[in-house]
Amino acid sequence: MKKWWWLISGVLLAYAACKTKKNIDAPMAVKEDIPESASKPACEPVVVAAFQTMEDSAGAQVAIPKEVYQDGNCLRITYQYSGCQEGKAKLVWNGLLLKSYPPQALLAMYVSDVGDCERLLEGFGEFDLNVLAQHTDSIVMLRFRDFDGRLPYYLNRD
Repeated sequence: MKKWWWLISGVLLAYAACKTKKNIDAPMAVKEDIPESASKPACEPVVVAAFQTMEDSAGAQVAIPKEVYQDGNCLRITYQYSGCQEGKAKLVWNGLLLKSYPPQALLAMYVSDVGDCERLLEGFGEFDLNVLAQHTDSIVMLRFRDFDGRLPYYLNRD
C-alpha cells in the first residue's frame, strides 16, 4: 500500500510541475507610426587618442562625469567642469581594452573653449561608442576617469 501511495504522489507531483508550453515564436507588435520628430539625434563619435594628447592641447580640461547611462547606441553623460561659458565636450578613449571578461575600456571627458573662470558649470553630452565593436562584439565594461563605478555598455543595441 505504501508503494502505491508513493507512486501516486510522484505522478501527481510530476503532473503539477508540468506547465503549459508558451509560444515564444509569436511575433511582437511593432508601433510603426512614430513621428520623425521623435527620432533621436545622432551621437557624437568618441575620440580615440592618448589622454596625454588631450591634456596637452590648449584649452582642454578634464570634466567630471556625474551621471552616465546607455540609451540605445548612445552613451549619455552629465558632467561638471569649471569655466565661464559652455564648452565643447569630447569623450576620449585611449584605444586599449583591458584583458578581462568582459573587456574594460578606460574613458575620460574633456571640455575645451570654456574661458578662465572658476565657476562650476554642468554639461550634457551624447556619444557613440560603436568604435569598440571593432575589438569586441557584445559588452564592454566602461570605466571613467574621476568617476566611481563601472558601466556595462552593450554594443549594437537598438
